[in-house]
Amino acid sequence: MAIRSMKDFKQNLSLCMNRVRQEPLVITKHGRPWAGVLPLADDFDVEVFLVSNSRRLMDLFNQRLAAEGRRYSRKEVVRAVEEADRKERKTRRRAA
Repeated sequence: MAIRSMKDFKQNLSLCMNRVRQEPLVITKHGRPWAGVLPLADDFDVEVFLVSNSRRLMDLFNQRLAAEGRRYSRKEVVRAVEEADRKERKTRRRAA
């Protein structure tokens, strides 16, 4: 695992991004870990990532369901998005 300061990361962005394919990178700010950079798998699903990491989206889901006395956990939302994505891909394959 490589460790770089924020200043060094900004000055050598291209080099850092090329090295991420070989090893994860931790970026420090004022000597403390601030962010991590990891390579993504070829089958990485951006939509699932965004949904599972969006507090605002979770709040919107839960506001809508509050009237029904229900709440979704983060896992339930991710599962629902993955299922919808699978159905959409299946429909596209049939149409092609």
